[in-house]
Amino acid sequence: MPGTRAGDSSAHHVRSPLRGRSPGSAGVVVTGPTIPYIDPEKCSSCQMCVLLCPDQAISPDEESGIPVIDLAYCKHCELCEHFCPKDAITMEAEVI
Repeated sequence: MPGTRAGDSSAHHVRSPLRGRSPGSAGVVVTGPTIPYIDPEKCSSCQMCVLLCPDQAISPDEESGIPVIDLAYCKHCELCEHFCPKDAITMEAEVI
């Protein structure tokens, strides 16, 4: 599932296809590392995740200011999740 950068007109927070479904449900196979998901309802656009990301995989959306994650650069270090002051970032299982 490719991420998007802030300049992309289709840029939104990364959304996991697992959201609302639990591992072990029919048709849900958890694979690989978890992926970060930003909840735009919780995000205050403080940009802490943008500043802390060692891979520069997070950038603010030009219109909304909500950070977007480019999964091509994300190394799943989980720093963004641990330091988000609003708990707006969660790591979710990638599914096939």
